[in-house]
Amino acid sequence: MPLLSVNSWFGTKSPFFTQTMRHCVPNPEVILIMSLLFAGSIIFLIISAVAFSFNSTQAYGIASYDTPSTGTTPQTVSVTVTLERFNVDKPLYVYYHLQDFHQNVRYYVSNFSRKQLQSDNFNAAGLNKDCNKGGAVVNEPCGLIYQSLFNDTLASAPNNEVTFSISGASTSSNPVQPKVVKLAINMTGIAWKEDSKSTKMYGTAFRALPNNESIAVWMRTAPLSTFDKLYGRFTPEQFKALTTDSHTAETIFYDSQMGGVTVEFSVTNNFPYGKKSIVLQQMTVFGGYYETRNLAILSTILGCILFICALTFLVIFLERGPRSAKYKTVLEQYPIVTNSSILLSELERTGDEKVRRTIRQVKAEMGLK
Repeated sequence: MPLLSVNSWFGTKSPFFTQTMRHCVPNPEVILIMSLLFAGSIIFLIISAVAFSFNSTQAYGIASYDTPSTGTTPQTVSVTVTLERFNVDKPLYVYYHLQDFHQNVRYYVSNFSRKQLQSDNFNAAGLNKDCNKGGAVVNEPCGLIYQSLFNDTLASAPNNEVTFSISGASTSSNPVQPKVVKLAINMTGIAWKEDSKSTKMYGTAFRALPNNESIAVWMRTAPLSTFDKLYGRFTPEQFKALTTDSHTAETIFYDSQMGGVTVEFSVTNNFPYGKKSIVLQQMTVFGGYYETRNLAILSTILGCILFICALTFLVIFLERGPRSAKYKTVLEQYPIVTNSSILLSELERTGDEKVRRTIRQVKAEMGLK
């Protein structure tokens, strides 16, 4: 026999029993649900419209180049990227894109020495015990991550310059001469602030390495086998060299939509792994080109789903009408039965005659069989 019979607590208002805690049983109104669904759909559709608007004016360009054969002498190749929707008033970011290169293997990710990277001397005793030094390399970090460093150079030495070409839209009455300008890639300020400013990640020895920010970007291993990593950037101040009376910001943007803006890279092809590409893009508040586009698509889908659900509730509400007052009366009169997680049929089967009589009355008033 249970410690407390059903009769002893049936109909009680004591909050000790969860069956009588009315706040545990949500009873939302249909109008409230419809309002929330419509509001959610409007919010997501607004986000989608804004993201599509930003994405339609966001600069993007990509070009791939071949991976050198293993053991061959590094060769310099010319890679031309056609830049679409180019805005000279925004920074332009240069990424190298790798496919089929796995940085997410456990042995690869863990093959470095944190103490060595934080030290003032790479060769101090005991600092590289977590990874192999790898040959006769001195004054450099140990481990597979650093040893597999992306070492292609995407610009001409010694000034790290690339060539911007703007063809211009010429007519017989208004001839426009093509504009060709060499601009240097800025490779500073590309690492995370925690990597470039704080001493928690890298010490004095690491910061003394040439291109230490590019190395810090590579040391942040990617979770997928296809990824982009930041190589450098161009600032709006540099793009002032592109603008003239015949090549204004508006005409350059129009020319880029017609495929008239190209960027030529002189690539020293050293890195022998994966499929490689150069990516140029400008950012929005939502991120890069594909991030903004994907957010717009997902927001559209979610907004449409919420709108369809709201319409479904509206049709049901107009067809069936609001919930009857009898239902609310039953809930208030028999809270222990209607709010309980125990099935009515189970109570009717196990309870005494008083319980079964009450259950039958509740079913009759609620229209249940």
